[in-house]
Amino acid sequence: MPLFNQAEEGLSAGMEISIGSCQDLKSIYLFGVDITEEFPVIWLRLKEAINRGAKVIFAGHYAPEVAKHLSEVYLHPPGEEIEAIQRYLKDGHEEGAIFVGSQYLSSINRGSILSELLKRRSTSSLNLLEGRGNSMGARLAGMRPDLGPLNKPPERTGLNFLQVAHESAEKGWGLLHVAGANPALKMSADLWKKVREKTDFIVVQDLFLTETARDADVVLPTLSYVEKEGHFINIEKRVQKLRPGKDLPKGLKSDGEIFVLLAERLGHTIPIDEQFSKIFTLERLPNLYPASIEAKQQKIEGDLLATFAHALFDEGVRMEHNKHLIQMTKEPKIRIHPKEGEKRQIREGDWVKANGVKGQVQLDETVSFNTVVLPLGFKSFSVFNVESNLKNGLKIILERIST
Repeated sequence: MPLFNQAEEGLSAGMEISIGSCQDLKSIYLFGVDITEEFPVIWLRLKEAINRGAKVIFAGHYAPEVAKHLSEVYLHPPGEEIEAIQRYLKDGHEEGAIFVGSQYLSSINRGSILSELLKRRSTSSLNLLEGRGNSMGARLAGMRPDLGPLNKPPERTGLNFLQVAHESAEKGWGLLHVAGANPALKMSADLWKKVREKTDFIVVQDLFLTETARDADVVLPTLSYVEKEGHFINIEKRVQKLRPGKDLPKGLKSDGEIFVLLAERLGHTIPIDEQFSKIFTLERLPNLYPASIEAKQQKIEGDLLATFAHALFDEGVRMEHNKHLIQMTKEPKIRIHPKEGEKRQIREGDWVKANGVKGQVQLDETVSFNTVVLPLGFKSFSVFNVESNLKNGLKIILERIST
C-alpha cells in the first residue's frame, strides 16, 4: 500500500463489524476490494451470506475472480470512484455493510472517496480493508512515524520508509537497521543502490536471507510466528494471542528480544508492559482528521491509469520458501481491456514497457476502459521502478517492445 500522512489518510483501516457476523448480512457493497486476493477469510463468510440470499454489489477498476457469485458488477477507471459510490449509495439504499479495498483506499483521491462514503453510509457499517498481518497491532504499538503508542501524538515525529531512503541516499547514514522488511525490493533498484552506497553499516534481522539481508553487513536471524509468544490484532480489531507451536531453536531470539538486548548493549532499558494488550483503545474514531476528508477528486481523461493489484499467491519471501505454495503463483501480467489493446496495436502476449518497466500483456475484458492493472509482489515485475509511492490513478504510458 502507498504511504499517506495522517491528513491524507483520513480514516485508519479496520472493521466496524466482526468477521463472523458477515455471514448474516443481507446487503453487501464491495467498493474496490478484490476480496479473494486481499481478504480470503472474509470472503468465506460473505459467500455464506450469498448462499443465504444476500445481495452483493461490486464497483471497482477490474472485476474480482468471484464476479459470477455477485449480484451486480460495475467497472470504472481510477478517478471515477465518487460516481460509483453515488450510483449505489443513494438515499434509501438497502442498509447493510460497506467494504472498501485497495482500489479505492490506495488512491490519489482517498480523501474525497472517504468523504463521500461517510456522507452516504447512513446506518450501514463502514469497513476499510487495508493492511496485512499485524499491521493493526503495529500501528497501535506506535510504529507509524507520526503516531505514538495507542495513536497518541509522539514527542517527536520520525520519517516514513521513503523519507528514510531518500535522506540516506542524499546525506549518507552511519547505520541502517532493518527488521522484518525487504526494502531492496520496495523501491527502485537505483534508489536502493544509492542507499547501500551511502550507508556505512546495515544490520538486518529477518527469518530469511532476503535481497536486503544479502547486502547487509550483519544479519541477525529471528524467530517465525509459530516459534514466538505474543499478541497480534486482526482486521476486525480483535486481540489474539500467539503461543509457540514448536520447540525453539537454540540461540535464536524473537524480534522483541533482539531489540531489548541491543538496547542493553547501548546502555538503555526497553520496558515491556505486560498489560499492554489489556489497554488497547480498539474503536476507530470516525472522521478522525476531518480536514483531509475534503480533498478534491482528481481526474485524468483519455490516458491509461494505473491500479496496483495484490495477489494472494505472489513471489514474497515466505512464498518463495514454501515449495508447495510457490507452485500456485501465476506469472505476473500487465492487464488491459482488449479495446485498449486495439487502440495501441497491442496484442495478447506482447511485451511492453509501462513507464519504463518491462512486462507481458494480458488482454482482459474484466478490466475497465482507460485502466491498466499492474501486479504487486513479483520480483520479475519490479513495479517500484514505475513509482516509489504506488497510488492508484498514476498515468501510465504503454510502449510495445521487441524481446
